[in-house]
This record gives sequence, structure tokens and C-alpha cells, in this order.
Amino acid sequence: MTRPQSPRRSMGAPNPDPDRGSGLISWILIFMALSAFAPCVLLPELRSYQAMRMAEEAQQHRMDSLQRTVDREHRLLEALRSDPAVIARAAQRELRFKKPGDRQVRVSVTPTGKASDEAITPKAVPAPRPLVRAAAYLPKYNYDRIFCDDRARLVIMAMSVALMLLAICLPRRPESSM
Repeated sequence: MTRPQSPRRSMGAPNPDPDRGSGLISWILIFMALSAFAPCVLLPELRSYQAMRMAEEAQQHRMDSLQRTVDREHRLLEALRSDPAVIARAAQRELRFKKPGDRQVRVSVTPTGKASDEAITPKAVPAPRPLVRAAAYLPKYNYDRIFCDDRARLVIMAMSVALMLLAICLPRRPESSM
């Protein structure tokens, strides 16, 4: 004896399976957890890397400036060892030596020190291209405030781990063998 089918089933409608979407829901939860967890880990590291690169650039500029000073002093030392005219100018300038019969004329001199030698504005290190492209789709917001602040970051990371655990522990009906 065959069992009569319900009208809904006879019309070709799919049989709704309550566990059919649990795998999809698990993957969606894992994606959501990773999309919140990844910026909490990567963005502070990117900012730290950018700060280190800017500090490195400032130190390199300072080292180059000091190297120019050393080179200039080295050239002056070599000139003092070998050139009598340089020795005479240095004696006149540094020791205020005057030859008999020289006239002294006072001249006001404005300092011509270059500001670029002393001050530098390091360039910000750009983020990697894939991150820049991905950030173009995001709304303009201060993401450092969320993902780099230790208190907010801890909460977001805990919620992400909870979502991952929920996705793993999502109840599944055991497969029935027929």
C-alpha cells in the first residue's frame, strides 16, 4: 500500500530540510568572525610598521646630515693641513687675527642656514595596494579608533572568537543512512 503524498509534494516543491542551511550559516559566521578579527590583528601591525618606517626615514635624514657635516669638516681638516691660505683665513676668522695695515669693515650677515637640513617631515608609508583597494569600498571612518584601541580591540576579538566557536558548535543533525 502506498502512502498518499501531500499536495505540496506532488506539485514538485522541494522538501524543506531544517538542517540544510546550517553549513552555510556556519561559513557565514566564520566569515563574519574573520572579517572582524583580521583588522584587529593586522591594522595595529600596519600602523606600527608605518611608524617604524617614518622613524627610520627621520634617522636616515639625520645620519645623512651628520655625514655631510663630517665630510665638510674632513675637507676643512685636509685644507688646514695643506693650504696656507685656508690657515690664514681660519686665523683671521676664528682667532680674530689682523695683519698690520688691514682695515676692518663691519658687515651685517643674515644666517643662510637651510631649514631643510635640520627639519624633515617624513612621508607616510602607504598601505599595501590590496588594502587600499579594499578600503576604497568601505565608508570613510576612523578605523584606527576601533581596531587599534586596546579596549575596543579586545572586545571585538572576543566577540569574533565567540562567533567562531558558535559556528563550530552549531548543532547538526547526524546523517541518517538509508
